[in-house]
Order: sequence, then C-alpha cells, then structure tokens
Amino acid sequence: MNRKKEYMGYWYLPENKENEIYGSLVIDDKNNIKLNLCGYFSELTEIFKSNNINIINGFTKCGKKITLANCLSGGISINMPGIPSAEYIPSYVIIGGAYDSLDLCMVTEVEADFTGLDKWLNIDSFEFEINDTDKEYKVYYKLPERRSYSCEKFDFSIGFGGKINEDKLKSVEITQRTYIEFKFNEEVSLIKSLEYINDFSRFLTLCLGEEVNQSNIKLKNGESKDISVFWNRMNEEYISKKKTHEILIPYNLIEDDFGQVIQNWYDVKDRLEPIINYIIDGYEKVFHIPMTFLKIVQAFEAFSRKMRENCKEEAIVYDEKIKYILEAVENTEYKKWLQDTLRYSNEPTLNSRIKDLYTELDFFLKLTGRERKSIANKISLTRNYYTHFDESNKKNAMTSDEIYYSTIIMQLALRVLVMMELGVDRKLIESQIINCESYNLSNFKKYFKRNNQD
Repeated sequence: MNRKKEYMGYWYLPENKENEIYGSLVIDDKNNIKLNLCGYFSELTEIFKSNNINIINGFTKCGKKITLANCLSGGISINMPGIPSAEYIPSYVIIGGAYDSLDLCMVTEVEADFTGLDKWLNIDSFEFEINDTDKEYKVYYKLPERRSYSCEKFDFSIGFGGKINEDKLKSVEITQRTYIEFKFNEEVSLIKSLEYINDFSRFLTLCLGEEVNQSNIKLKNGESKDISVFWNRMNEEYISKKKTHEILIPYNLIEDDFGQVIQNWYDVKDRLEPIINYIIDGYEKVFHIPMTFLKIVQAFEAFSRKMRENCKEEAIVYDEKIKYILEAVENTEYKKWLQDTLRYSNEPTLNSRIKDLYTELDFFLKLTGRERKSIANKISLTRNYYTHFDESNKKNAMTSDEIYYSTIIMQLALRVLVMMELGVDRKLIESQIINCESYNLSNFKKYFKRNNQD
C-alpha cells in the first residue's frame, strides 16, 4: 500500500504566474488527489462562478515543479474574519515539470509497472540450497536480463530492477521490480505516451484474463528529465489472482515472436477497439445478467462485421437485385419503406455470424454442427428478447446458467480470435486451453450436449 504523499509549496495559473498561492497537494494511500489552497485564483466578484481550471502549476518547498491537469473545483470557503481557502481535485498530476498545457509536455521514453506482469512472464530469478545437517540456507538471486524488441515507431523492452532491505540480525528481503519501457523514435505528447501504457495494459488483460492496472509511471523528456505521473484513484493495490497455468497466452508461449506480436497489436488495436473494450469491461465489473451477456454478444457481432466477410452474396449482384425490385414498385412511399427494409438484408444474421465464428474456432470448441446451430439460435433469441423484450421470445430465452456459460465461452472465443489476429499460432492456443479447465469449456459442452438431447 502506498503511503500518503504531501507536497507543500506555491501554486499559480500559467496565465497569471505572479499570483502565487500557498497550499499543499495531498495524494493519499488510495491515490485520491486534492489541492488545498490558502486563498483562491479568481477575483472576489467571480468567486461563486464555475471555478474548474484546466492547468495549475506549482513549485514545492523541496524544489519540485508540478503540473495539475483538469482540476475540478471542490469548493471555496470564506471565513469572516479569517483566510479564504479553495480546494481542487485534479485528474492528473505530473511531478517534474511545469507546463502551460499538457500538449507542451513531450516525451521520449515512458515506463510503468503492471499488475500480473510477473506471473505473465513467469521468470524465476531465485535459486535455493538447503543443508539441513549444518542448518545452512543459501539464496542465490540474479537480476534477469532485459528483453528488448524493435517496432516501427518505438523500441519496446521488459526491464528488471532489484532492491535489498536487510537487517543482519534477523532478516534480508530481496524485492524485484518488473516493468515495461517504451523508447519512441520521435517525441510524443504525454497523453499519447500514456495511451501506449494503457494499450499494453489492455493487451495484458487479454493474455491474463483479468483486470490489469498500471502504476509507477515514469517519463523522460528531450532533456532526459524524469517525470512521474499519477491520476486520481490510480489503482495500484490490485493483486493478481491468476495462477500461472491459468493464463491463456503467457509470455513464454510467444517469446520467440513477441516483437512481431507487439507490432501487430499496435497496428490493429484501433480497428478492434470497441471489441476489446467490451471484452475488458467483462473483467473490470461484476458479471451482470443480462448486461454482460449483451455486451459480449455485441462484441462478437462487431468482430464479425469488422474482421470477416460482411455480405451474404457479392455486393454488385445484390445491388442489381435490389434495383430491379425497387424499380418494380410505383408507389413512392412504399418504395422508400422497402428500400429502408432491405438496406441490411445482405448482411449475415447474428445467428449466422456466431455459427461461422464457432466453426472457425472448432479446433478447440469441438462442437457438432447441431450443437453450433443450437447455441447460436439460443444466443440470438436471448439477445433479441433482452433487446426488444418481446414476450413471444421470453420462453426461448436462455436460463441464467445458460447465459453465464455461453457468455464465458464467447469471451474466451473473442480473446482467441484477437490473439489469432496478432499472429499467435492456434495450436499453441489449443494446448493452453486443453491444459486449463478454468475456462469452463467442459461444463459448457456438457450442458449444451444435454440440452440437445432433450
């Protein structure tokens, strides 16, 4: 757990640097951030207007330059007699530089820690020797070598650091830090550098199958100055609950091709963003029926639209058919209605999309044609019921257990599809899934086989 941090000093607005106000910036152990000022920036006549401020700069008593961004007013207090005070809650804190705008903070390097990164890498740095007879215990530790990869716009590396705390009378502690570092070919804005960190966090979430948070973010600008970044309620306390054998795509599985996998990830992530967002959302929040189900179904449909064939027949041939049909209708109002009705008729139905993607994933799903048809139909009817609440579909909607298992498998299927887009070999993925029963694959198949026999 982090300790409370407090920075005391003078604070001012970039457009009015002469008006310095004394105060303290407090970052508590939950990363709640608050600036408390002995005074206020605006004129007395404007004190009750909106006081949200884009940028506040500061210079602390320990010589640190600080930038606070997107500062929401927490209120202004006036005591008579007494000293007026103001409170601000910034979204971001940049320690190490005073910038008039975040766009002016340009970055050449950025590094960060990630929850679950150690488990994903699974690199053992310790060796032990125990001599029970002589009561001798030996611990050998060697810092792992940095792993570096070159990509199109940046160099990517996995770095390590070690720290020893010792009390020779009773204890010695060795703590290893593992982090990810980006070195950019050209300077990028601070916000852009944080996007690289956040995007890698999302990649790691897909690999691990659990929420991944980033912390201890450090940047360097063109002058090689170290800059630290915090944001309000940055979650640093989450501890990975995954066991190493439960990870879908561990580092050792893709180590030989990891540079290309990372390059592919940053090439396709924007195209896949809405799909990835829905998958990640399923790990960040409690499973909710039907909302989690509906989000994953939407992600499934979106993946099919963006990454697979989106026409049932050739577009030119289909357009000719539509043109022929519309020309046969004389009533203008009916023609417009028919044109709107037929607009999406050449697109595959949700039912067809699910069957096609499940067929593509048969290397690990191993469903019969009848089973694929049944589950695709159940998912489609359930989606339609919860979207339109047509009572005639209620009897066809899945039970809570069916919704849960079908959602878990769709989520797994989407992760596999994304990884295949990144170039991960499907045979490697299959072996990982077979060796791990935590994916509920056997329960899923058993359940729907039973239902197909009813």
